[in-house]
Amino acid sequence: MDGSFILDYFLLVFAASCGLYQMAAAYNRIKGLMVLQSRGLTFVLGLILWVGAFVWFFVSEPRNAPDTGAGLTGNEQFGYFFAGGGAGLAVTLAVSSLRNWNMGKAASPRVCGLDSLRDSNYLRAIYWSLTHFLGSVRDFRKTGIKRRETYPVGSQLHGED
Repeated sequence: MDGSFILDYFLLVFAASCGLYQMAAAYNRIKGLMVLQSRGLTFVLGLILWVGAFVWFFVSEPRNAPDTGAGLTGNEQFGYFFAGGGAGLAVTLAVSSLRNWNMGKAASPRVCGLDSLRDSNYLRAIYWSLTHFLGSVRDFRKTGIKRRETYPVGSQLHGED
């Protein structure tokens, strides 16, 4: 093993987290986070990324190194795990928003929060949430009365009684 494997560890966490986000989006039918249109293909893509990252990391060269040598200390592992997972989330949100750019364009917001990703992309969901929040703040400043919630909550979200 040549030197430290910080970049390799970061790439492992990045690719595995991207794969995990895709598998979770496909399993839960969150179309706004899926990179591909098909649920099955999205799940398979996520599985390939997730398994492939671990196979590449552990098969490419020996990784059993103490932190006193070329290995990573616990603090370094935490930091690079946090950075890799965060970068994976950011890239997933950006790529899925660009890939699903027209998703939810014609529809008005039905729900707020993460459930809005079933019908729109991430950037549009953020726009809807900020618009709703700023409208509530504006109404509160004018009247001193909190704006009535316009989004269904709980079991009413999916049309269940």
